[in-house]
Amino acid sequence: WQMQVCSQGTVKAAGQADSREQQVLFRPGMSGLGVVEPHLFIELYAGEGTEELYAQSEKTQVLGNQYIRMYPIGDCSETIKQFHEFLVDYLGGVPGEDRYWVDCFMSRGTTENNLGCWT
Repeated sequence: WQMQVCSQGTVKAAGQADSREQQVLFRPGMSGLGVVEPHLFIELYAGEGTEELYAQSEKTQVLGNQYIRMYPIGDCSETIKQFHEFLVDYLGGVPGEDRYWVDCFMSRGTTENNLGCWT
């Protein structure tokens, strides 16, 4: 499996604060024309922080309500099993109903975070 796409952007919702979004797509590798392969989308939600700490560029905070969620397309069962082991054993993730709760994402001020370190 290899990362095929990694994109990031800002999502705007009426009446809500802007939200940064990063999408990562994994698949088994290159394929020939017309070959359908499984895909695995992984959602990394870095969480929410305290506004007063965002305003202080020298302060680092661990964000709350962080999670990682997977969206498999096709048979990704073996890869999901391996990713589960990584999330639980390495990141200390706690399996939930449709996501893994984590506390590995941090931010400093409004512009710095460690999300890229994990991708």
